[in-house]
Amino acid sequence: FVRRIGGEAAFGFHQRADARQQAVQSGDHGFEFRRRIRQHHRLQRLRTPIAAIRAQAQVALAEADSAQRRHALQSALDGCDRATRLVEQLLTLSRLEADAAPPASVLDLAGVVRRVAADLAPRAVAKGQTLELDAPEACPLAADETLLAVLVRNLVDNAVRYSPPGARVSVSVQRHDGRVALRV
Repeated sequence: FVRRIGGEAAFGFHQRADARQQAVQSGDHGFEFRRRIRQHHRLQRLRTPIAAIRAQAQVALAEADSAQRRHALQSALDGCDRATRLVEQLLTLSRLEADAAPPASVLDLAGVVRRVAADLAPRAVAKGQTLELDAPEACPLAADETLLAVLVRNLVDNAVRYSPPGARVSVSVQRHDGRVALRV
């Protein structure tokens, strides 16, 4: 899959944030109601990983076979990792809704991608995967650093997570015609 990040995307984000702030300031209660419904649905998504963690812990407690117990405990730890990522995403969304528009600054997308790839490389190695990075030059981009890192982490993490053992996961960052392209 391909994600393009450019000036238009940043501009659209800030337009939505400005519209959100104007709706709240003008007393648009329907807007506030829709925001609360979305927040409720996001919080509901926490139930699934927590229920899975509980089920795996119960299996581990009842399991006499040490290999099966170890597998159940590993599954519980994986569920904790998923729940942690979900909570981090929810906190980021909550922060964004509280702040009208996060401040954008000029960042190097290639640098952000390098840091994320370095963080996720041990997971790829553990699966016997090859994580390839092609980011030969700086790719300046106006964005919020937290949001950009979350976007890149989600894309690369999904590629590592859902690719089979031994797969090659390729990540590239390129500039072309004044635009920046991130390919995973």
